Amino acid sequence: MKHYIRSILLACFALPFLLQAQQAYLVKVGTFLDAKRKDFAALQPLGFVHADKLDDRHYTVFVGEYTSQAKADAVAAQVRNKGYANATVVTHQPSGRQVVVIQIASLDAKDAVNWERFLPAGELYLNLQDDLLRLGVGLFSGVGEARERLPQVKAAGFQDAFIKKVDLAFVHKVTSFELGDVKRELIPLAFNEQAKPAGDTDSQSPPGTSVKSVSPEPAAVSPPDIRSDIRRSSVIGLQTVLKAEGNYTASIDGYYGQGTDQAYQQFMAKNPYMQRYRILAGNLDFSIETGLDGAIQQAIYTLNTDPTAFQTLQGSDAPVAYGYLAYQLFVAQGPSMQVNNYMNEAIRRAYSGRSSNNELPFDPNSAYAYPNLDQLLLHLSYIHSAQGNRYAMPCWLFERHPEEMARAQAAFTDYASDDFMVQACDPFVQWEEVRMMLAVADDLGGRPVLQNQEQLRFNASRRAKLYLIDKPVTEKELMESVQTWDKELMTNLDAWANRDPLHKDLMLAFKTTYYQSQVRLEDFYMNKGYPQNQANILALATLHTLVSYQLERFV
Repeated sequence: MKHYIRSILLACFALPFLLQAQQAYLVKVGTFLDAKRKDFAALQPLGFVHADKLDDRHYTVFVGEYTSQAKADAVAAQVRNKGYANATVVTHQPSGRQVVVIQIASLDAKDAVNWERFLPAGELYLNLQDDLLRLGVGLFSGVGEARERLPQVKAAGFQDAFIKKVDLAFVHKVTSFELGDVKRELIPLAFNEQAKPAGDTDSQSPPGTSVKSVSPEPAAVSPPDIRSDIRRSSVIGLQTVLKAEGNYTASIDGYYGQGTDQAYQQFMAKNPYMQRYRILAGNLDFSIETGLDGAIQQAIYTLNTDPTAFQTLQGSDAPVAYGYLAYQLFVAQGPSMQVNNYMNEAIRRAYSGRSSNNELPFDPNSAYAYPNLDQLLLHLSYIHSAQGNRYAMPCWLFERHPEEMARAQAAFTDYASDDFMVQACDPFVQWEEVRMMLAVADDLGGRPVLQNQEQLRFNASRRAKLYLIDKPVTEKELMESVQTWDKELMTNLDAWANRDPLHKDLMLAFKTTYYQSQVRLEDFYMNKGYPQNQANILALATLHTLVSYQLERFV
C-alpha cells in the first residue's frame, strides 16, 4: 500500500514535467513595430502577454502557452474580438533538451506581475502553462551549478526557491518587453555579475562608419621576477656573452643568480651601444594593429565594454558581425533559435562560394544548434579563419572565457590558417629588454622595423595567440621548429660578427638583450603554469614573432 501511495505521489509530482514535454499552443497576436507591452494591456486578462524580438524594432507578440489546442483556440477567438483580426494559434514543439533553472515563484498568468519584487534574484526566465506563470533564475549548465547559486537566491528573499528541469523550448527570457516600464540594470556586457554597462543599447543609434579601429592598449604586465633556482640554456647564453666582455667572472652554470644580474646591469650601464639603444628604445613605437580599420573591427574590439557596439554589428552584412550578434545574444539570454539563426547565417556567409586550404570538419550549408559556448566559440573561430576574413578576434574573448576558448582552439588547431587573426594585445613590447632587442634588430636587419606591415601583423597575431592560449605546446601549433631557428640565427650571427669589429659590437648588444628577453619570457610562461621545457619553447616562439622578420637574412 505504501508503495502504491508513493507511486501516486511521484506521478503527481512529475505531471507538470510530463505535460511540459508535450507540444504546447500559443496565441500569436501578430508582429509589430516598436511594440510595448502596455499597448496590449487589454489582452492581459486573457493570459500572459510576451514577445520574441525579431530585430532592433520588430516584435512578435503572443498570449499564453496552453496544453490543449481547444483552450488556445478559445483564447485566440477572444483576442480577435479585441481587434487583432489576424490572431492565430501556433504550435510549440519541445526541443528534447532539459535545462536547469531555480524556480522562485508561481503566479496567476492573468495577474499583473510585481517585477520589482523578483529582479533582485538575477536574470529571470518564465515558463507558462495554461493559467500558471512560473518565474525562475537561470539558465544553469547543470544541477551542480544551480546548487551553488541556490543559497544566494534564497538570501535575496526567495526562501521557497527550488531547482527544477524544464525543456529548453518552454523557457522564455524575461526581456524589456515583459518588464514594460520597470527599470533594471542591463545585461553585464563585461560578463561578470558585478560589471554593468552604462546606457541602454536599445536606445542608442548606430555610430558612423568612418571609424579607424584602434586596439586598446595592452594590459600593463610587468616583467616577471627571474627564478634563480633553475638551470637553463638561455642563462648559459647570457653568461657566455657577459663573460666574453669581462662583466661576468663566475662559472657558467646556467643559474640566474645575483652575479649574473649584476653583470647584466653593469653591461647595460657601461657599454656605449647599450646606452644608445636604451634611449632609442624609449622613443620608438612598436605597436602593431592586426585587424582591419573600420567600425566593425572596432565594435568587435569593444563589444564587452561599449553599449553601441551591438548596434554597429546589427548594421553590417559581414559574416563575422552575425557571429558576434549570436555570441552577445547567447551571453545575454542563453541558447535560443535567434542565436542559432544568427550563427548559421554567419557560417553560410563566411563559406559561401569560397574555397578552403583545409577540409572543413563540418558542412557550412547545414543548420546547427548552439546549446553551449564551446560550440559557438568553435564555429566563431572557423568564421574568423574563413578565406578573405581579415577581422581579428578580440583578446577579451580569450580573457572572459579562457577554458572554453582553450577547448575551441584545441579542436580548431588542425584547420587554423594564416587568415586567422587575433588582436595584438600582448604586453611584451613594453618590457625594456624586449624594446632594446627590437631596436638592435632593426639595425641588424638594415631596414625600418615597420616596413612590412602585413608580415608584422601576422607575427603580432601569432604572438597574441601564444600570450592568450593556455594549453600544452605541440610542434604543430608552433608551425615550425623554433629551436632550429634559434640555433641557426646564433650561428650565423657569430659568423657575420667575425668579419668586422663593428659587427661584433652589434651582435653582442643583440645577444645580450635577446637572452635577457628569453629568460624573462620563460619565467612569464612558467608563471602561467607551463613546465620549464614548454616555457622554453614558448619563449623562443615569442622571440621568433618579435625579430624573425627583421633578421630573416641571417636564417
